[in-house]
Amino acid sequence: MHTESSNRKTVSAKVQVMKRLMAERTFLLQMMKKYARGQAVAVRLGRQLQKVNTAVQHHLKEYNLLEGSKMPYPDKLDLDSLKSLEVLASVPEELQRLLIDLYETKERCEEEIELIACDMRSTNCFYMKQQEAVLTSFERAESDVHRAVLLLEGLNIERCILHLRNMSSNVSIVNEVPLHFHKKLQLDLLSVEQEIPSILGNLVSDEYLLEQLDEEGSESMDSYPSSDKADDIEMDI
Repeated sequence: MHTESSNRKTVSAKVQVMKRLMAERTFLLQMMKKYARGQAVAVRLGRQLQKVNTAVQHHLKEYNLLEGSKMPYPDKLDLDSLKSLEVLASVPEELQRLLIDLYETKERCEEEIELIACDMRSTNCFYMKQQEAVLTSFERAESDVHRAVLLLEGLNIERCILHLRNMSSNVSIVNEVPLHFHKKLQLDLLSVEQEIPSILGNLVSDEYLLEQLDEEGSESMDSYPSSDKADDIEMDI
């Protein structure tokens, strides 16, 4: 444990030294741009830059020879990797925290998307099983009324399957939706979406009409005198 802690301190110290050298290197490069090549100042800056480059290469070699874990830094570093570390070091800590939060949010969003995709696949399997069960019952139905009810139920299930497929355009659920019930009515996909609500609406309207007829029939029956009252009326006559 002590060896691991000591190794981490060594790695961290080595990286900090290389960061400082890279910052100095960047400063020297920026300064050299301000002077024409051959000027005395440019020559001195060039010599200093060469010393810094030599020191960077030396520390890079020592770092890459270190054994053990170097987390959170890479196991091997080169000049390009050091440039990335230098850029990271120049980013304010507050901005670094914001970037980390955004990255974690992105990861959580991807997890949520995958969970939703799993739920959609599960829901699709449920509808497919329901469709299969209704289709089996439809094929075994003996009366036209029973088949009509099962046909409406099957069409509604297939509408749910289509709606789920449209919602999950970016999620692979099924390659082809077997629309058994809409084929029985020779409907295309658009017709399924358009016709089912009207069919179901008509079914509700028919049920309401039947209820109204039943109520009116009951009221009509109540208006007729009972057998006892009829006898009384005959006696009065």
